[in-house]
Amino acid sequence: MHPAFELPEWAEPYFPNPGKGIIYNLPESDYHGTKALVSKSALDVVNQSLLHYRYGLDSPREEETDAMRIGSAFHIATLEPDLTDEKIIVLPDFGPMQSSKNRALREKYIEDECNGRIVLKQHELDLVIAMRDSVHRHPAARALLRRGKPEVTAMWTDPETGLRCKSRADWLVALDGVFVDLKSALSAAPRPFARAAADQRYHVQDAFYSRAFEENDIHITNFVFVVCEKEPPYAVACYQLDETARLKGEELYMKELRTLATAIETDTWPGYGDNVMDLRLPGWATYDIEAT
Repeated sequence: MHPAFELPEWAEPYFPNPGKGIIYNLPESDYHGTKALVSKSALDVVNQSLLHYRYGLDSPREEETDAMRIGSAFHIATLEPDLTDEKIIVLPDFGPMQSSKNRALREKYIEDECNGRIVLKQHELDLVIAMRDSVHRHPAARALLRRGKPEVTAMWTDPETGLRCKSRADWLVALDGVFVDLKSALSAAPRPFARAAADQRYHVQDAFYSRAFEENDIHITNFVFVVCEKEPPYAVACYQLDETARLKGEELYMKELRTLATAIETDTWPGYGDNVMDLRLPGWATYDIEAT
């Protein structure tokens, strides 16, 4: 078996018996640091192609982008406000980065002072705080976040394929079965966010994550996306997917788990296809403007 599938020490007690478990406050680096447990992100790669998934097993984790840093800080500030100072640090202004001296001062500061904290510039922290405050002002979002626990990890073994899986709730109210997923977006309006949700396969996330907690005897009755825009006035909206979307998400993740299980068993990792395929252009590319 590929070394990437070897369980980390923190996960070993939960597998293979009973093959499930809930962990509170698992460090994000631990959660994302293993490929041995199948996540929704892994299924997104399987949906692209098995070849891409196999390539990822030997590739280091992608470098953190500015958007990823700000997104992580937004989650901490909104869901774990008491830990903001512990987990986030603002980078002082060292002047123009064209100067090698200034660059050296910045790197030394990061090495000496940051200690694994998320490093933000002042304007990035201002953005994070503005988004956090907007979420907390929103009546529905505020009610959803009134009680519960942040960053709850659920692990489980799919009984059909035997694959070990993981999911992580941004916010969970276990007794009420409320699962909150915090999102940032260019637009939180219904139509553009619906398109983004389809593109990012949030219906797969809803179904897959709900299954993870069901396997751990936590019935998810309300899976809510709390969405905050990344530009003023930082509008917030709360959404639940309809049953049709959730059923489609369940169909897709089960298909992808089966596909991945077969690939692992046979060590076969195809890309987009081995034969010549017909390619149909989108309608706008062949539209005859003279017909109008």
